[in-house]
Amino acid sequence: MNHTALVRDASGPLITVKPNPPAACFGCLQGECHDKAGLILAENPAGFELAAGQVVETEFPGVHAALQALLAVVPPLLGFAGAYFLAGLCLPASGEPLRAACGVAGLFIAGFIRCRFRRRLSAPALPRIVRILGER
Repeated sequence: MNHTALVRDASGPLITVKPNPPAACFGCLQGECHDKAGLILAENPAGFELAAGQVVETEFPGVHAALQALLAVVPPLLGFAGAYFLAGLCLPASGEPLRAACGVAGLFIAGFIRCRFRRRLSAPALPRIVRILGER
């Protein structure tokens, strides 16, 4: 997914940019990857000569987006399946409603655990600068 951004600081290996428009999102609804001024860090793998005030195009690597989606969906599904089959093993006389209820409980528990430890289990990736669009 590509977005435009304004370069604010290009003094180090990571470039500080301000997404344009400010409501643009790099995948986290701007909840975790930016500071209070709305600035985020971006990589410059192509080694562009950047200066403050330039408008650049950034993209978030598709592989990392797919990995984040898997990390968000797979744990709750595994929680449901595990709790469903565990209920069948522990309570063999139980019917489908009890097993399904245990599965739903497992889904929510696994989802809560995933949400609680999301920083440790997430794919660390920054948007990368793919081209310079011009000056502001």
